[in-house]
Amino acid sequence: MQHPQRDATGQGNKHVAPRNIVSGGEAAKRLGINRSTLSRYLKTYPELNHSRIDGKIAVDLDELAQHRGENINMMKSGNHAGRVFDEPAPAPLLRPEPRPREIETEDEPDDGGLQDETVAKIRARAERIKLNRLEREEAAETGQLTPAAEVEEAIGNALVKLRDALMSPDLDLCEKIASTADPAEVTSILREAHRKVLTKLSEDFENDAQRGGAA
Repeated sequence: MQHPQRDATGQGNKHVAPRNIVSGGEAAKRLGINRSTLSRYLKTYPELNHSRIDGKIAVDLDELAQHRGENINMMKSGNHAGRVFDEPAPAPLLRPEPRPREIETEDEPDDGGLQDETVAKIRARAERIKLNRLEREEAAETGQLTPAAEVEEAIGNALVKLRDALMSPDLDLCEKIASTADPAEVTSILREAHRKVLTKLSEDFENDAQRGGAA
């Protein structure tokens, strides 16, 4: 026997206060019906969907079960409200853990969580950059880090000294080379002269570095 039309349209359930709100997927699972069946049912009785977001489903599980129980024998062509013969019987009602009123469907990503994760990564990167800058500043103040400008200046000065040392005339060296016609002996004289020049430059560079550190 069918109930009066006022019950079929859900008027008798309008004053039922939502208290066991679950998502569409959870409701379908607990009632033992297909998601498509539940969606068609809520299109017929939209007052059972308490979601404030278009396209989302949030229903009172007890209210929905009671409403379907009252209309279980009602069938509508192409949009049935009752349970057809090949659908399993509703599962026993089990009250789930409390959930927020607005419930996203299980298949949709949590945009808020992704945004929070992105913000956290940006903040962490900014903190690393700030820490690296502070470490460089501290190293420069304590003399552990030499500014690039000072390094470039030191390299320039070293090249000038090297050029002057190699290009400056050495009368003794000239006399030694002029006194022999043996290429092997000339080569040996030049190598010895170059070794002395490089040794002297190395000592000068070391002395300059010590004076700079003492300053």
